[in-house]
Amino acid sequence: MKYFLIAGEPSGDLHGAELMRNIKTQDQDAEFCFLGGDLMFKESTNRVMHYERMNFMGILEVIKKIKTIKENFAICKNELLQFKPNVVILIDYPGFNLKMAQFAKENGIRTAYYISPKIWAWKEWRIKSIKQFIDKMYCILPFEKEFYDKHNFKVELIGNPLADIINRFRANQPVDAVNPFQEEDKPVVALLSGSRYQELNKCLPLMVDVASRFKDFTFVIAGAPSIDAAYYQKFIDGSNIKIVYNQTYSLLSYSYAAVVVSGTATLETAIFGVPQVAIYKTSYLTYYVARLLYKLNFVTLPNLILNDEVIKEVLQFDMKNRTINELSSILYDDEYRKKMQENYQLISQKLGSNAAQNAAVNLHQWLKG
Repeated sequence: MKYFLIAGEPSGDLHGAELMRNIKTQDQDAEFCFLGGDLMFKESTNRVMHYERMNFMGILEVIKKIKTIKENFAICKNELLQFKPNVVILIDYPGFNLKMAQFAKENGIRTAYYISPKIWAWKEWRIKSIKQFIDKMYCILPFEKEFYDKHNFKVELIGNPLADIINRFRANQPVDAVNPFQEEDKPVVALLSGSRYQELNKCLPLMVDVASRFKDFTFVIAGAPSIDAAYYQKFIDGSNIKIVYNQTYSLLSYSYAAVVVSGTATLETAIFGVPQVAIYKTSYLTYYVARLLYKLNFVTLPNLILNDEVIKEVLQFDMKNRTINELSSILYDDEYRKKMQENYQLISQKLGSNAAQNAAVNLHQWLKG
């Protein structure tokens, strides 16, 4: 069968590649065409465009890139019609993907959503489009099924692919006694600064400033492959902060703590058991619009999964002092660290396993039927 996948950001690329790999085990004749990144490219070379061309965030950024966005839609629609897939698989990224779902349905193509968009947090009105244009919805967070049940829309709760990916990594990459990221005897603090230029511009200067206050620790940035080292360098010149690429999971394996830009990385850090503080800053326009639309008490996945403040969320205002205070607690208060890590264990128990495999099996049976 023929599968057309759309992933518009790094986390989608990660999950898309995992799904493609599992689809191959169910369908030996599987053909792929996709929008995504380097990980998906390892599974199929039939790429329409890289997600870097699609990866915009914030109201102002979207307005500036409106011409590119329109071009992306035109390219994607044309490739979809040329490829003639049995199914379009959409991976999160709802602003683009729901429009493509509508286009696919108008052209008689079945649609599946792998990893639900976060309409439970904001833009709940998108449920109308989902019910109209999505044939299959695969959810990876335990509270999502309750949300869709409330709207009388059947979904498949398949487990969480991050848990599978990380557990497999840890099984294959045992931690050595010698920490390869550590300088002298200073424990490592990972800096996960995001994968978008907007996130780096807003959050990395804060991270560098905070790091300068903790001389007894080694601070290491997990560099995003899509961002050139020279771009990081302008932020860290004059500091002792290091950058590593394509080693985020190795870095977390050896980290004592982390400062993490809010997003999927907060859940990855939790699964690794690394105490963390989550930060985020955007334009004030985007922030105030988001506050009006956002419906939940928390923004980070660890907190949402337990519906409790597992990790501190430092957002938008007075960020330096709040981040310094929280990181101090994480680094020096053993009881505080222990409580956070106990909550991490509860999260891991809720996530389930074999997500991509479960989705691939269900998807293949559905398409055959």
